[in-house]
Amino acid sequence: MTNTIKDGGPAYPVPNLEHDLDFNGMSLRDYFASNVRNDGIAFPDFNTAASWVGVPAPDENNYTEMLEFSFKLKAKINYMQADAMIAARGAAK
Repeated sequence: MTNTIKDGGPAYPVPNLEHDLDFNGMSLRDYFASNVRNDGIAFPDFNTAASWVGVPAPDENNYTEMLEFSFKLKAKINYMQADAMIAARGAAK
């Protein structure tokens, strides 16, 4: 079994152009993740969110740490939603 991420292929494919594994443009997964709105998701506390994201909880008095943590949390959620969108897209075919 392989743990390859299903990225949906290129977001903006060029007709009649074969994309190989070295394709380094935006994937459909990246596109979906970049367009997700997750403003309403809440966690009970920073420690719970930090364990879920896989990083230490930020110092609540350090604005830079809080900001960096919030970006990591948002990215984690966005890619989870993108993966769900790709799975649903595949199931619809």
